[in-house]
Amino acid sequence: MTVLTMSTAAFGATLHLLGCEGRCLLPRNENAETFLAGREELCRNGWAELDFDGSLLPDPVFARRICGLKGCTAAMQLVQDGKTCWLLYTPVEGLLIEQVGETVRLQQLRNNDALQWMRDVVLPAAEGRLTTQGPDGKKKSTSLAAYAAGSRQRAEQLARHLCLFYGKEEN
Repeated sequence: MTVLTMSTAAFGATLHLLGCEGRCLLPRNENAETFLAGREELCRNGWAELDFDGSLLPDPVFARRICGLKGCTAAMQLVQDGKTCWLLYTPVEGLLIEQVGETVRLQQLRNNDALQWMRDVVLPAAEGRLTTQGPDGKKKSTSLAAYAAGSRQRAEQLARHLCLFYGKEEN
C-alpha cells in the first residue's frame, strides 16, 4: 500500500488539521513554530492548501490517505530506542505510522494486519515498550524486556494487547 513520508512537523500539522492531537496515543504539539513549518511542508508537497482564513484544506487524495487518523478507535504504540510506531484501528482500515528521528512514515493497512505486525515486529523485538489503548479507553502497557523475544510468555502478553485493541474479552 502507499506510504507517505513527511517530517514530524508536517505530521503534527496533519494531526492538528484533523483535530486528533493526543488522541489514540498520538503525539500532541504545543509549539506554534513547528506547526507553521509543518503546515508549510504540507502545502509545498501539494497535500494541502491554505484557505483565506489561514486554515488548511487537504488535497482529496491526501485527505483519503489520512482520514483514518480522525476515525481511530483503538491504538498500539511501540516505543523503542530512537523509533516509535503506532498501529491504529479505524472503521475502514488500519494505519501504521513509524517515526524515526524527524521522519514519519504513514501506511494504510487492512485491519487484520495487526496480528501480522505483532508477529513480525513486536514478538521478536529485543526491547521496547508496547502500550495499547482499546476502544473503551482502557490502556495496557508492557515492557518487552520483561519477556524473552519470541517466548510463549511474551506471546501471551501480546495476545492480551490484541484483545484490548479489538475490544474483545480476555479468556
